[in-house]
Amino acid sequence: MFIFPVLLVLTAAFAPGGGDKSEPQAERVTAIRGGKVVWNPELENPVYDPGTVIFRGNKIIAVGPTSTTAIPEGAEIVDAKNRWVVPGIIELHNHTGAGGASNDLHEYVYLTNPDLRMIDAVRPESDDMKDALVGGVTTVLTIPGSGNNMSGHGVLMKTGQLPIEEAVIRAHGSLKVAQAGNPESYLVGVGRSFMNWSTRDQLTRGRDYTAKMKGKSPEERKKSPDYNMQLEEMIDLFEHRVPIAVHTQMYQVVASTVRILNKDFGLDAFLDHSTFDGYLNWPEVVKYKVPTVVGPRAFYKDPNTNSVRGIMNEWYSRSDGKIEIGTNTDSPVVPQQELPYQAAMGVRFGYPNTRLALRGMTTLAARIVKVEDRIGSLEVNKDADVVMWTGDPIDPRSRVLKAFVNGKLCYDEQKDGIRH
Repeated sequence: MFIFPVLLVLTAAFAPGGGDKSEPQAERVTAIRGGKVVWNPELENPVYDPGTVIFRGNKIIAVGPTSTTAIPEGAEIVDAKNRWVVPGIIELHNHTGAGGASNDLHEYVYLTNPDLRMIDAVRPESDDMKDALVGGVTTVLTIPGSGNNMSGHGVLMKTGQLPIEEAVIRAHGSLKVAQAGNPESYLVGVGRSFMNWSTRDQLTRGRDYTAKMKGKSPEERKKSPDYNMQLEEMIDLFEHRVPIAVHTQMYQVVASTVRILNKDFGLDAFLDHSTFDGYLNWPEVVKYKVPTVVGPRAFYKDPNTNSVRGIMNEWYSRSDGKIEIGTNTDSPVVPQQELPYQAAMGVRFGYPNTRLALRGMTTLAARIVKVEDRIGSLEVNKDADVVMWTGDPIDPRSRVLKAFVNGKLCYDEQKDGIRH
């Protein structure tokens, strides 16, 4: 198992399901005034125009129309006239959190490794975490690679090169599962049938262990003769505190993913890739209410009809809008700062509108990883992850002017230059 001893002391501080343990920063007050504030993309009309967002320290304290939103005396005022102000974007499929040291972390001893933890290797001070901001990306789910069928727990973390105690939202951001597209070639080649058996076997052991330990505290579990360090890492999955991100793509593989993880085990698994002809599974995806995060391919050449299909639109239109759709980059396959461009391509190929595309990267993404109480929209008491754009973020002509993460100005085009 990849363990970095110098970081082991951090593990207890970031227990699975734990919140932000950092000390609040100085109570500086910042008001972003006069822009087109897209405060909650979940809504049909999510805009205050002109609007104002105010945050003290790392939390939003007010948001509303500029005419009725009073600015506290002494606040630093950022003029956002003729600009768009939106929530920080969330990237749900990222491999750059280890800062280039191991962007596609694997541990190939076993086909399933639910006990491997990215938290022991993340580097929030890396340049990748700074570059993300020029695309408005303020949060990433950085996960292990897809060489294993079950490759370990990723980390949900902020960008902006923050100190690790401020950057990490949850050490167990999600468990990474790969249903084909790499793990079937494990060792001499296990094939999809054995890979599916392996997934079921590991999940069965995790489910049974969770039931056996139900009602016991972590301390009580450690004293139990049945204590199992590997299976401990699966309890949060079955108690629905942590989701599962599934690398899954074409029709047959998406079908087995939904059947095994969502239907048979009742887990909170979301489809992460969802490309090629995976959208043909839309009835089952609707039935089990499975979120679908598309990328890094936004379109697909259908060999049966010799036509190009927009994948986000295929999922959406076939389900009559019943499937919740997000976007990913699989960074560094596509740079994480190009996430809005991926969504723009979805709209270019038929996805209904830019509000829904932005929703998939903000409010929906936050709900998928179970942190909607902290990020995803510009609402009072949420984290001050606020980005000022020249225009609509889903318009490729727009660019980021300023990005605040946890209330800190982490990117300023005037000072830092156009980085992308």
